[in-house]
Amino acid sequence: MKVIEYAPEHSSALASALAGSSLETPLLRSGAYLDHYFLSSPNSKLLLLVDASGEVLATLGSETIRLVIGGRPREASVLSNTYSFKPGAFPFLFLHWMKAARIGITF
Repeated sequence: MKVIEYAPEHSSALASALAGSSLETPLLRSGAYLDHYFLSSPNSKLLLLVDASGEVLATLGSETIRLVIGGRPREASVLSNTYSFKPGAFPFLFLHWMKAARIGITF
């Protein structure tokens, strides 16, 4: 398994994972949304956990925002679009994100 950042060449693998899932994921099913939100901004990215064959096992969206904490500017990562298409896949991706984010916000 490896973690990769979504790019246009991953659209068919993502679509295949979504098609095989009963999860309601209207935004991830929209190419226009993926292009606008995750590909047009350097502050937003969609991480994919893929297996050796390129099958998408889980997704995790991350957006970097600026906050002021204690009068000091900080950057934080906010989580979105978290889905697991295979049991146990998302925790692996979440742990990767937690290690990479200096300040992480989940809700």
